[in-house]
Amino acid sequence: MDADGFVTVYVRADGAINRGGFKILPESVRVVLLEHPAVRDACVVGVPDRRLGQVPFAAVELRRERGEPDSTELRELVREALPGHHMPVDIAIVDELPRNAAMKVRADAVAALCQEN
Repeated sequence: MDADGFVTVYVRADGAINRGGFKILPESVRVVLLEHPAVRDACVVGVPDRRLGQVPFAAVELRRERGEPDSTELRELVREALPGHHMPVDIAIVDELPRNAAMKVRADAVAALCQEN
């Protein structure tokens, strides 16, 4: 906050992932994953990468009554709908996405899932 009371934000407010100079909006990948009939909810986050800066990682929560797709099937769905640089490095299939008390998905906890896979 400066002397006049103005606040300046120095981080990306839109949550965009910068993959080697390509801007990826996590919501665009999430929307494609939600098109699969077995996916109940999804979250896409940027995780650190030494070479590219950040890369997308996705976690999906499945509907109980549907068959379970594998990550290859979900990756193919993204590949058909979006440019190649939008492809998540991995897609974790979880029983439930980690949520806070307000039931919003916790992006930090989803990013931590990347290290577990």
